[in-house]
Amino acid sequence: MSTKISIRVLFWSVLALASVLVILGVNSATAQNDATGNGFRITPLRHELTIERGQTDVVTLNLQNITAAPLIATPGINDFVSDDASGQPVIITDPNDVQPTSIKPFITNLDSYSLEPGESVDIQVPVVIPENAAPGSYYGILRYSASPSKGAQGDTTEISLAASIGSLVFISVPGDTIELATVENITAVKDGSTGSLFSSAPNEIAITIANKGNTFIKVFGDVVVRGWSGNEVYSYQLNPEPRGITLPDSNRTFTNSIEGVGGFGRYTIEANVAYGEGSVVTVQTQFWVVPWAKLLTGLAIFIGLIFLATRGVKAYNRKIVSSAKKTNL
Repeated sequence: MSTKISIRVLFWSVLALASVLVILGVNSATAQNDATGNGFRITPLRHELTIERGQTDVVTLNLQNITAAPLIATPGINDFVSDDASGQPVIITDPNDVQPTSIKPFITNLDSYSLEPGESVDIQVPVVIPENAAPGSYYGILRYSASPSKGAQGDTTEISLAASIGSLVFISVPGDTIELATVENITAVKDGSTGSLFSSAPNEIAITIANKGNTFIKVFGDVVVRGWSGNEVYSYQLNPEPRGITLPDSNRTFTNSIEGVGGFGRYTIEANVAYGEGSVVTVQTQFWVVPWAKLLTGLAIFIGLIFLATRGVKAYNRKIVSSAKKTNL
């Protein structure tokens, strides 16, 4: 009797837990779908300006309300730094942490906008470079956050809003700048693991660039993989258009897929990396592909065949000797 009650209690408990999980899953999915449909769309996502000291230019962008409710777009500027790996920006949210490369001193006239559902607005943001600005590179993210607008009856529209959206702004101020890049590392990669010895063909090449100057650089060039005899196995263009930027005093790793690397052998990676006004850095490295499993399997089969052959020869010799003894008798 107690066993039946325990089973019945367990059954209803599992059913209740499953129901709760289903309800939570539906609510979670609904919330996620609402979030993806709320906020703004901004274009373009990147601006690159070269402005002389004492001159003015503008950042031109388009902002659209992609929700079904009226919104207020509130502007702001954040500094960012490189993640020192992929080149992705790491946004600085602390307003007191102002970087020496900040664009905040150059952009001071920012307006808010009220946008109806589906409405878009073309925005021109003035960028003023003072006469005493230091030559070099400045960067930041110009962002707009969404907040609900007042409804027709004065009530606040209830809407779930996504995070703010922004456009990256890169400003170069000409003058006595330093352009200097080095190749910190070049290596083959197999499923995320780097090295110089692989049991199967690697599927990527990673090249790490260090910007040691005080201005932006956009590296480019040719990368070639050669086989043991010097034959070209695979080649590709490093950092093709639109070229990614490596920020001053930072590293950026460019990872590209490769094909055609075969089985056992030594391979060479050659890279000609160019940047700036004709500067070129040439580097190379080597890696080996040694399919240990296949080699060990082949070796085991070879040893097995030798063992069987040796036993066969011994057995044959014994048979010959035995036959000779019988003949002599």
